Amino acid sequence: MHFTSITTVITAILAYTASAAPAPAKTAADNNLAVVVVGAIRGFGAEQTTTPVRVPFGKLTHFEHLPVTSLAVRGVMVSGDGLPVPDISKVRCRRYKDQYGLQLGSVEFKKGKNADISTNDVDFAWVLCRVEE
Repeated sequence: MHFTSITTVITAILAYTASAAPAPAKTAADNNLAVVVVGAIRGFGAEQTTTPVRVPFGKLTHFEHLPVTSLAVRGVMVSGDGLPVPDISKVRCRRYKDQYGLQLGSVEFKKGKNADISTNDVDFAWVLCRVEE
């Protein structure tokens, strides 16, 4: 009788811990990736720092707590079956002050032509990149 009680308790504990464990998250693998590597530049001269961030094509993108003074197109990354690599000279980006892309926050910037935003640090805000035809 004592053995039966112990077995019942152990079975109950195992059943409880098995049901309490979260199921592994099921996420679809995203094998396609097309992004612009944007240099988030802060400061000037010897004190200048650049943080590379990935901005997906066609998606208004925001990064929290990232102060900038200017933005630059640094490169393009594409991976996935059959995705063409865009000509970096045709990539155009623009900063917006709002999440809807209604308030312009910079001039258009591209490879070799940075968007100088401010002499003081400002928030990265929102950036949208595209390929010009």
